Amino acid sequence: SEIQYLDNEQVRKAELSVQNDRRIRADLTVVRLTEPFGEVRKRFQETMWLALIAIPDAPEGWFITQTFDDPDKPDGLYLLANVENERSLKLYMPNCAGTRQITGMIVKENTHSKLGICEFTTQDAIFNAARDAVEFLDAKHPVAITPVFVLKKVDELTPETPKR
Repeated sequence: SEIQYLDNEQVRKAELSVQNDRRIRADLTVVRLTEPFGEVRKRFQETMWLALIAIPDAPEGWFITQTFDDPDKPDGLYLLANVENERSLKLYMPNCAGTRQITGMIVKENTHSKLGICEFTTQDAIFNAARDAVEFLDAKHPVAITPVFVLKKVDELTPETPKR
């Protein structure tokens, strides 16, 4: 299973391990391509760290996750994570421009992607925004809502059917 990572990069393999502090270390084998979906130009290893934080009053299996490159500086990007029966991990990046106004949340536009990026000044604000996003993601939709990243155990790699 290949995961489109950046425009000309794909994750070919991800090995996850839970550390003593309960953070998840993801060792990724990434390939850089000549063009999107083109020939492999370079192969390299990258490590990403994840911290899963339970969302109070959210459906089971939903977490806020913080990604970061340096385990001593957990100040990375916040995403939503869905863990299904401990067999797969799906990461979603909500568009904060579509989130209702929440006290303690500041929405800024990412100039490259035109998505709203949230900054939070209180813990309540991030949990309220997360519950709103999970309610949206957990609902049925007429179009596919796809995660930005899906990690599955090797023995379960089958074509993904989008949630509708």
